[in-house]
Amino acid sequence: MTLGGESLPYAPEFTANATIQYTIPLGGDLCLQPRVTDAFMGTGYSSVFQADYYFEMPAYSLYGADLGLISGP
Repeated sequence: MTLGGESLPYAPEFTANATIQYTIPLGGDLCLQPRVTDAFMGTGYSSVFQADYYFEMPAYSLYGADLGLISGP
């Protein structure tokens, strides 16, 4: 078995990140700040031995949501 030309373990060919954030003034010096994030990781391998699909990891997304309260100028 040769390892020439194989991709690195845990290094997918495609990754993407997206964040949406909005600031809502509440009056005075207070603001509410909701935020939603998404991190996508494409298909990758968990080993340098990629002769079959045993070591293949499927693509996945990680989602997150935050709500912040900001005060001051």
